[in-house]
Amino acid sequence: MLFFRCDEPVTVSINVKVKDEDIDWTHVFTSGDELAVPGLGITVKNVEAGIFIRTEIESENGMLTLKVRLTQMQLYIGNLRMWYS
Repeated sequence: MLFFRCDEPVTVSINVKVKDEDIDWTHVFTSGDELAVPGLGITVKNVEAGIFIRTEIESENGMLTLKVRLTQMQLYIGNLRMWYS
């Protein structure tokens, strides 16, 4: 992970490597971003299964706080969205 404190807003670069799946993916996240890792998911009708990364970045008094949530599956039914970890 690399932090970019001078960016406005603050960003973090996260790299995911999975040798068995030949995946080497990097994305620059801002706070509140949520993305599926390409190559680690499947979609069947209203069900998206895979690895999703969500970030929360807070800067206060010169200190950075990073929270990263990994979610395995998301289910969409109309406007309802549920997560399974």
